[in-house]
Amino acid sequence: MYQIRIGFVKWDGPKRRFFWGQRLGFTLIELLVVIAVIAILAALLLPVLGKGKQKATQTVCLSNQKQLALAWEMYANDNASRAVGFSTCPDGGTPGITAPDPMDWRTDVRFVLPTIPQTSQAAVIQATENGFRQPMNAAGKVISGPLFPYAPNAHVIHCPGDLRAALPAGGGFAWDSYSGVLGINGEAGYGAISFSNMIFKSTQLVHPAERILWVEECDGRGDNLGSWDFQPGSPQDNFKTQAPQWVDSPAAYHGTTSTFSFADGHVEAHKWLNASTLFFAKSLDPGKANDYVAQIANDPQNGTADLYWVAMHFPMRNNP
Repeated sequence: MYQIRIGFVKWDGPKRRFFWGQRLGFTLIELLVVIAVIAILAALLLPVLGKGKQKATQTVCLSNQKQLALAWEMYANDNASRAVGFSTCPDGGTPGITAPDPMDWRTDVRFVLPTIPQTSQAAVIQATENGFRQPMNAAGKVISGPLFPYAPNAHVIHCPGDLRAALPAGGGFAWDSYSGVLGINGEAGYGAISFSNMIFKSTQLVHPAERILWVEECDGRGDNLGSWDFQPGSPQDNFKTQAPQWVDSPAAYHGTTSTFSFADGHVEAHKWLNASTLFFAKSLDPGKANDYVAQIANDPQNGTADLYWVAMHFPMRNNP
């Protein structure tokens, strides 16, 4: 007598009849083979899915940058070519020095919510976005945001890939992702760019398609405080007089790339080439601009391609 199993059914040959049998389970070897196949597929697919997520956040980030750049341009067009202030401090950075247009694009969270360590992430988000909707003027009075009418969505200041959004409130958590460059109406009399070398009108930019406005920044102090400070060196003489140096950190929220907006309204995703730049950009150290992280990034032996790219695109009067 022989029997053949077909699914749940047995065929009893000599008696020429079917009867119900019990389901056979997997053997241990079969189960291990299935697990191995699943593990291999996961190993192949997870990196692809991770890159897909990075691309998705980069797309949103580029859209944010585009809206900010167009808002900057429209504000200048409606205000006699004046460039909106890129400081985030109500006093403009240095008391007693007033920029031609002291109207700043936003106020950083320190002035809107002084009790960050005792609050929640939701409160920091609300305060940060309120600083864009209704920043403070030099007298500490809340005013209507100069760019908000042109970009009426406060979420535009946040990149969904911002690494700091995973940190606790008061422990590095930040919701703002972009900093305006110091060279365009930044903190008056403060930083690597002198007040006399700043640009205050859009018409002063001779090469707007090559000059950056907003930079993704990774400031570990709970907000991208102030303008984005950078030492561009001397691009006017091909850096013979002075080499560029990092001061404030860039960011790398999209793998190895960061987004930039330009004065003509276009945006770019730029890939960092030097490992030292990525180390600097991804560090969440609150004091990294003044410690060994910046020293590593500024060491010429660790590569300078990224430094020189930013320096060539950094706007100031002697690099318009």
